[in-house]
Amino acid sequence: MGSNISLTLKKKEASKDWVQGFLSRHPELSIQKPKNTSAARAAGFNKQAVEQFFNFLGNVYDEHKLSPDRIYNCDETGVSVVPKTKSKIIARKSRKQVGSITSAERGTTITIEICFSASGQYMPPMMVFPRKRMDPQLMLNAAPGFWDVCSDSGWMTAELFLGWFKKFVEFSGATVDRPVLLLLDGHSTHTQNLDVINETRSNGVIIFCFPPHTSHRLQVADVAYMKPLSTYYDHQITAWLRSHPGGGNCPASSRDFW
Repeated sequence: MGSNISLTLKKKEASKDWVQGFLSRHPELSIQKPKNTSAARAAGFNKQAVEQFFNFLGNVYDEHKLSPDRIYNCDETGVSVVPKTKSKIIARKSRKQVGSITSAERGTTITIEICFSASGQYMPPMMVFPRKRMDPQLMLNAAPGFWDVCSDSGWMTAELFLGWFKKFVEFSGATVDRPVLLLLDGHSTHTQNLDVINETRSNGVIIFCFPPHTSHRLQVADVAYMKPLSTYYDHQITAWLRSHPGGGNCPASSRDFW
């Protein structure tokens, strides 16, 4: 023990015993695994930017007397047809590898446009498939209101977002006399889309962007909704594959979820 302490002192490092004692004296603290954060996000998420954002947001609330059912948040997320998370199983210690059935080795990413209000109203999502033409089988057993579109990459485009926005106006009931607020990030398909901007002015939709590099903290859909969605989606795909061994491909495995 003495030699270990001496070695620690020479390295000028806290020993494991010291760390354990420190944590025992401060139960409000714990050792956690940090998440990767880009330098841009670390610099962009600061007190001045956040205070300015909420001051502007408060002014919009007061000016238009917005109620929760007129405040919406939209965001895109990508889901893979191959589950990213794997549940643990019990196996013999002698087994060097334990497999889990998936529909393919590599998954195809599908973009989903999510939107909901502060009062809990959820707009039926739009799914963007990386295809030239749509296959009706991909939407079998989809929940009412879901609709599908295609793009070469499977990502959102300005044209697709314009189509989604027109349906949002209809869903939210926005008018010039009854405006609604739509919170979103500053992606080019949102903020550099003149057709969408013209639609907002004609239909009484106030678009309000989060400050750059702050969506990981301020974007409600990103912080509180996307992670559970991805987790439960993976669980449903795994459950479908287990109950339908050898019976279908990835798109079919997502039908029961939707």
